[in-house]
Amino acid sequence: LITSRCKSYKFAVNSLRGQMRLMVLVKDDLYHELSEVEFKAVNTGIGSVLANKGGIVAFLTIRETRLSFVSAHLEAHEGKNHYENRCADLAAIFGGARPTGTRYDATISSHHCFVLGDLNFRLDLQNDNHEENHNTVCELAENRQWKQLARYDELHSALKNSDCLAGFRTMLCRFPPTFKVTKGDKDFAYNPKRIPSYTDRILWKSGPGLREYVQPFLHEPCPDYDTSDHKPIRGAFAITTNSLNSKSQSFRSRLHFGTQALFRHPRLTRGLSVKEVKPNIHVYISGLSCTDLRLTGKLGSDSCMNPYVIFVTKPGRFLECDPCTNRNKPPAGFDINDKWRSTKVMKNNKNPDWSKENFQLAIEGSFEEMISTGAMLYITAINSGFKCGTFGEAHIGTVRVNLKDLYPIDPNDTTWAAEGNREALRNSTKQKRLDMPLTKYGQINGRLQCIIQIVCFGNLPSPLEKKSNSRQELRRNSYPWLTRTTSVHRGFQT
Repeated sequence: LITSRCKSYKFAVNSLRGQMRLMVLVKDDLYHELSEVEFKAVNTGIGSVLANKGGIVAFLTIRETRLSFVSAHLEAHEGKNHYENRCADLAAIFGGARPTGTRYDATISSHHCFVLGDLNFRLDLQNDNHEENHNTVCELAENRQWKQLARYDELHSALKNSDCLAGFRTMLCRFPPTFKVTKGDKDFAYNPKRIPSYTDRILWKSGPGLREYVQPFLHEPCPDYDTSDHKPIRGAFAITTNSLNSKSQSFRSRLHFGTQALFRHPRLTRGLSVKEVKPNIHVYISGLSCTDLRLTGKLGSDSCMNPYVIFVTKPGRFLECDPCTNRNKPPAGFDINDKWRSTKVMKNNKNPDWSKENFQLAIEGSFEEMISTGAMLYITAINSGFKCGTFGEAHIGTVRVNLKDLYPIDPNDTTWAAEGNREALRNSTKQKRLDMPLTKYGQINGRLQCIIQIVCFGNLPSPLEKKSNSRQELRRNSYPWLTRTTSVHRGFQT
């Protein structure tokens, strides 16, 4: 049926798991642009074995944009225990269906993550009188009191309290509840044994700096579908991919002109094209601390908290590392790079404070590259299980920062390339204060605070210096701090 009606589309993912199914179709003319396509599934039925409940997660990359789609069927029924189990099952799905080769789940590793399916969240009127609750919901739906119904919605409460799907958004349901309706009836005729509820949902989450790249324009039920006690819903979204954001002609021309003006330096650019010249950005992190850390998952316990923080970029090429220093490797699954920088371990501390230390990173890459790849800085808190005797390390939570937000220059401001501003821009700075939740599997496991100071284009070589005959020498001139002797804690300069 799908292939006959969608002749200009191809299946990127077509997965069936028990009573769950997830299909992702891509237009023929875009199919060749897909990469990193994979899907995984998790059962959350009885004993975490039965596939009547659980989720399927699909991952794909198109035009430098990582997308993930989660189809879930969660625990049914009304009541606090079932609500808590639904929240826990969502975390189990994200944790059990991570992309290959990383510990970052779909909510963190994707630029945009969509969750859809029969999530089974109910309308809770905080009243034990079932008949009265049923009549109240029916009356509100008949009078189109959508906002009042949303106040009773468990999912809206879960998002507000971050009990699950932290950072996700959903559209207001401006239609009657889709469950539990009478089969064979094209109208919304509800079964009196259940409180009418919005069990069928669509949510999405975008990475930092990408919120405006997803625009919903359709959210409605399918009332003519009458073979189930659910009325399915459908949604439509316009997604601006990362690569398209950097390839509009006006943006490219402003960026190219500005780069030429800024880097027209006889000793820096000789022998290199403008595209090969990278800006020199140093990132200084101070006032680093975490509060109220806790663990989710099987490894470790809150009573044995020995945290440290690791700094990772994705794509990894944007974080410039010291080639002269041997660094300890991070836990397996963190996009392995043995030069990622990290703090020292704080023993038995749920509120670690590294504010007396200053950490330095070097970001290598142009603004165009950062925006066209959706590059992110991941600041991740990890519990050192080796200090607890568990012989493993647990991911506590992650804060993401969009690298383009660290860039001191706005390419939309054409004055930054003017002749009189070039020298000042070689030492331009920007400061960003972070106080953000550490998330993992859609749950909040503490908060992270720090100050990020960005210094751009510092330490450019002087025209009087000896000509650099190789790119390696150019790099040493642009990053002289890499040649200094440094002291290292777990591979991080202090």
